[in-house]
Amino acid sequence: MTKQTKETSMKNPLVSLLHFLYDEKLLPINRANTANYITLLGSWLSRLGFYLFVVYFILFWQYGSIIEQAQTIRVIALVAMCVGAACDGIDGFVSRRFNVGSSFGELFDPHHDKVQYFTKFLSLLINALVCVLSGGSPAFVVQTLLIAYFSLERDHASMFHRTWALREAPNAKVSAGFSGKLRTAICFPGTMFMFVIMSPWNLPILGWIVTGCIVGVTLYSNWDYVRRYRKVIRIARGFET
Repeated sequence: MTKQTKETSMKNPLVSLLHFLYDEKLLPINRANTANYITLLGSWLSRLGFYLFVVYFILFWQYGSIIEQAQTIRVIALVAMCVGAACDGIDGFVSRRFNVGSSFGELFDPHHDKVQYFTKFLSLLINALVCVLSGGSPAFVVQTLLIAYFSLERDHASMFHRTWALREAPNAKVSAGFSGKLRTAICFPGTMFMFVIMSPWNLPILGWIVTGCIVGVTLYSNWDYVRRYRKVIRIARGFET
């Protein structure tokens, strides 16, 4: 940013706000950052889906039933979250295709994966509550809470050990492993499938099957990541060769 631009920013609050929201010097729109912007798009779409589910719940609470407008908002929210989930796969492909992978991306992408998971769980919980209040099975709320609990515990453990490993060995490889990719391949579509299982299908038994698959692969991924990062830590401290 030039001296003249800085002076303009100080005089114009709108310009200052725009530079706060987007600093072209820090993250320019170019080929090297294509994958990062796709990741950001996916995260934003996932959050948008959650915000729309909040509106969906408000409309249901106001009218006491799922009116046509609320159903339309729900469909748009699900589409936004599906496209957001697709971005999570596209960014990795673009990164490999353009050979623009970086240590920044190795930390940046998993962080936004957590955002996607969290917003989907909150949206799923809203969906489950509306389903139960509309006469659906209370089991859907329990299933959602189980999926959210084990997933969030796994994410906390993996991020904690990833950060710990990087502190001990700054050059350690912390990109997603096979178990993480397997988890994504099962949990993202599985979570989206849960929306359909709740409404319009209302099939709690199928919900338990999908919940079991999601929780199982989440526990496996947690064990694998913690094991891998602790090995990095032990090697860095000389406990293991």
